[in-house]
Amino acid sequence: MEESMAWNWSNPIDEETSSEVVMPPISTTIEPSEDESEPQQPRMRNDYRLVGYSDSDWCGDVDDRKSTSGYVFLLGNTAFTWMSKKQPIVTLSTCEAEYVAASWSVCHAVWLSNLLRHLRVIRDEGTVIRVDNKSAIELAKNPVNHGRSKHIDVRFHFIREQVKEGKIELEHVESRTQAELEHVESRTQAADVFTKPLPTTLLENCKRLIGMRDGKSI
Repeated sequence: MEESMAWNWSNPIDEETSSEVVMPPISTTIEPSEDESEPQQPRMRNDYRLVGYSDSDWCGDVDDRKSTSGYVFLLGNTAFTWMSKKQPIVTLSTCEAEYVAASWSVCHAVWLSNLLRHLRVIRDEGTVIRVDNKSAIELAKNPVNHGRSKHIDVRFHFIREQVKEGKIELEHVESRTQAELEHVESRTQAADVFTKPLPTTLLENCKRLIGMRDGKSI
């Protein structure tokens, strides 16, 4: 051990040599363009589409009757970020509970899409957010504070603000703007696993939707 240390100290690694071993010259990692005067543009790493699932139970907490929101976002077929959290307010219907959950998921979707586009992980296209409550989708698209929504905290109307400013267009399927809410049947709602207990068949289905596999199948 002492002899080895003595050899290292007496034979220091040349800095130029070590840099070439650890990392090849930058010029070899970038393909030259036809016109060297033009700056190189980084290549798109992936063609992934950012897809989210948003869900909520209703009055699931027997003590304070508050609901639980959940969302999960996928790149490709794999979940990479998710949340399960009790809502801070008591909602009066499943529509309201789903609306609050969707507002949280849209906030996260806006941040995620901006980050991933900056990192060139996804292309500049819409984020799909899948919700299993059509009334919540319609409420998010309606700019009028009618009787069903006038009592909902203003902070949860972030969706409407984004629509009004033209930053987000909420449509059923066709939208390709920054984020859209897409209706899905409950059996294909991947976020169910974050909001309520599920029977084995539905649990296995949720695991499949978010790309989870049993250890024995890997």
